[in-house]
Amino acid sequence: MFSLNDGLIFDRLEEPQLIAVVESGRLVDLWTSDDRFSGLGSVHLARVTGRFDQHRRLKGQLADGRVVSWQAKGQTKQQAGQLALVTVTASAREEKPIQAVDGIELAGRYVTLRWRGKATELVCISRKLRPSALLDQQLEIISEACRGAGLLNAGFMLIIRRSAFTSEGLMSKVLCKAVIAEASQIIEDWQRDACMPADLRVETQARLVHAGLPVTDKLRQIEDDKPVGILTDQDWQLLCEQVAHACRSDIKTKVGAVLYIEQTRAAFMIDIDSAASKLAPGILSLAILPDLFAAIRLRRLAGKIFVDMPALKKSQRADVLQKADELARRDLRFPDCLGFTRSGMLELSVRHGRPVLDKDDRVRAVIKTRLGKEEDG
Repeated sequence: MFSLNDGLIFDRLEEPQLIAVVESGRLVDLWTSDDRFSGLGSVHLARVTGRFDQHRRLKGQLADGRVVSWQAKGQTKQQAGQLALVTVTASAREEKPIQAVDGIELAGRYVTLRWRGKATELVCISRKLRPSALLDQQLEIISEACRGAGLLNAGFMLIIRRSAFTSEGLMSKVLCKAVIAEASQIIEDWQRDACMPADLRVETQARLVHAGLPVTDKLRQIEDDKPVGILTDQDWQLLCEQVAHACRSDIKTKVGAVLYIEQTRAAFMIDIDSAASKLAPGILSLAILPDLFAAIRLRRLAGKIFVDMPALKKSQRADVLQKADELARRDLRFPDCLGFTRSGMLELSVRHGRPVLDKDDRVRAVIKTRLGKEEDG
């Protein structure tokens, strides 16, 4: 039986349009070459076109005319017609425009750099981590290491993301070095490529400030331990089959249970049909988690996700939450496991980014072009 080779698999080496991430012969993520003008992480001077004070949101327009929306921070009083610095965080979806954050935020796997414009000496830890004396000690060690590496003199506040820590709030020496290396690389890329306005008051036009790295370079940095390959004709067939399977509303797991995935305007609802598995609730709940998180990652499910789990005891729920945290770390978005609702549903929250896989026009276009060439051949 044939399977995909593990690693980063490109459709072509020169200006690749599609990049597959494969683990254990299984497609786990699929990327397309970004529109670098408004790709995720790009920084822009946007023209403010509207202000919604009740929701503390601003609406604007990028240099290419596309609409962007972002949350106003603090006492921001930007008015229509003014220019504002924003960083793109999510693609347009359904009736929602491109989403952004106010200001400059450069995100990596382990760190986020927030622009302050001067040496800040500030190192913070994700607010999603539970405060503790041990975490404070870790912060002091990390801050000293960052200070020694000269990272705090570039005008950015350094925020360490929870993906850099274990579930116990610990960071290994290896990960500490990875954090410093990643932050250094992000700062270097910014200083080399960004066209930062010296004074917003003299800027007159919306424009691109920083496009960020191409997706191929981003993936090589993130998946630096993975081999690189090229999709063969046989790989294309397997890839298309796995994409089609991932986009089904019903996904059969390795233990025989079926995941039914439905999207509403408010959330994704996932039901587990466990009859075919013949497993006890506790064993079944742990057994389906790898397939569940694989589907969330590959399909790019985002927002609120509710999973109708079998009836579980308190200790079994704790086991599920521990396993969920472990699996969530494999997804760059690091899904936030919020626990169980009163009705026993597992609640997850995932930040929006790329379009959901079955609604990604770029993926469809690349695959359609490839299939069209095969038919012509």
